[in-house]
Amino acid sequence: MTKLILLLCGGAWLFAASGAAADVETCWIARERQSRDASAVNDFVRARELMRSALGCMNDTTPAVERAHVLEQFARMVAERAEAERYLREALALREQALGKDDPSLGDTLWYLSDTLGVERDAEALQLLERALQIRERSLGKSDARTADSMYRLGMGYIGAGRLAEGEALCRHAIAILESLPLKPGSPLPGYVFGLGDVLCRRDRCAEGRVLQDKGAELGGEVDRLEKAAAAPAPVDPH
Repeated sequence: MTKLILLLCGGAWLFAASGAAADVETCWIARERQSRDASAVNDFVRARELMRSALGCMNDTTPAVERAHVLEQFARMVAERAEAERYLREALALREQALGKDDPSLGDTLWYLSDTLGVERDAEALQLLERALQIRERSLGKSDARTADSMYRLGMGYIGAGRLAEGEALCRHAIAILESLPLKPGSPLPGYVFGLGDVLCRRDRCAEGRVLQDKGAELGGEVDRLEKAAAAPAPVDPH
């Protein structure tokens, strides 16, 4: 009888614990969704507070990668750089602990962190971008779209730091990688092409820059068409 009672109590505890974990997950996912909805209508104050609430929903049962994701999103909404940096470094540590130090998802976290450091800490920011590119080249190869993302970001970082030739070469290489891949909805290629054109215009190479800007705008139209086609409802079979 004692064994039966212990078994039943243990089962009840496991059920309650699993239920509590499910409640935590439901809570933060709901808050994150509400935050995205608030951002979509430019209510950024409410969006930030909802994301803060999503963090508050989490506890020790929350998987590290999920907590890192919410920390990253919240950090990007925080105005104070020191606070944002703290959240992003925590997110980076969680990802490294859960996934290892060569996981390609670290690339975005490192980019967010580098962007937070600002021009006052250019050297440190560039080191983070260089690490992101190295990770993705090792884990994904040199022709992957996500590798191209990290390459373009580093190129723009170099340009911002005055290393113009290196930066332009990396941006052009990243664009070439993306051009070699099928164009898909959500592709960053139009923005990358237009962005490099904008840089050239600001560097007294406007004739060359406008060509890239026109090309970027044209690619943007193609991506818009792809996105509309993907969002269109499937035709109903009359039979």
